[in-house]
Amino acid sequence: MTSSCFNKHEKAILKILYSDRRPMNIKEISEKTGICWVTARKYTNKLGKEGWITEYRDNPKGKKSNVARKMWKFDLNVISIQ
Repeated sequence: MTSSCFNKHEKAILKILYSDRRPMNIKEISEKTGICWVTARKYTNKLGKEGWITEYRDNPKGKKSNVARKMWKFDLNVISIQ
């Protein structure tokens, strides 16, 4: 798959995750890209299934919970997008 196959939302999500180089949750992705939360969730799940981004689970410091926050990060093994 080449970057020309991505729609505008997918490109925005990939660019923000690539440029920040850190895991982000859907709320952060939504705020930084200006994409509606539901749309951001839809496309992060799609990009994750296709292998463009990787799911990352984070347990907040000091929390003894089994519930981890679901976050996403750019898979640096994938060729950078233009």
